[in-house]
Amino acid sequence: MANHNENILIGETVEKISADGELCGVYEECRFVSCDFSGANFSGITFRDCVFETCDLSNANFSGVALQDVVFKESRLLGIDFTVCRPILIEFSFERSILSYTRFSGMNLKNTRFTECVIVGADFTDAKLERADFSKTKLEDSLFDGADLKKSDFREASGYKINPWVSQIRGAKFSYPEVLSMLEPFGIEIS
Repeated sequence: MANHNENILIGETVEKISADGELCGVYEECRFVSCDFSGANFSGITFRDCVFETCDLSNANFSGVALQDVVFKESRLLGIDFTVCRPILIEFSFERSILSYTRFSGMNLKNTRFTECVIVGADFTDAKLERADFSKTKLEDSLFDGADLKKSDFREASGYKINPWVSQIRGAKFSYPEVLSMLEPFGIEIS
């Protein structure tokens, strides 16, 4: 992808490229397959109706990025701070991806899908995650303090530690035995 002042790419499939330097522009209805965007600078880019499949976006800079109806499938997104994205019309989903050490704190992520992902050490503090789907996701060491998790789906998810004293969980769906982890703040013993 070339570095132009107003690069617009519509309906293209981009395969097996790596991002060297700064990228800019608008990408609509594009599909990125097996691309190495690790460490890339996406500052100010707009991705609209795009799909990233088997891509590595680890440690990329998402400052001012617009993500509108973007799907990440089987991709690596390590160390991404999504809180610096443009919040207007933000909509994305993650399927079978690795999102370790990512930051979503305070974001409005209602109805966001994080299905069959590995999410280690992520920060969801104070995020609005009503009706989010975390089904079959591994959530070790991820923070949910103050998060709105009403009606979210954690069925078959594992490793989560949600404190029901500080997070809203009314109507959320959980599986046994993982749901027992929410009793930890009460300091009780279960046999």
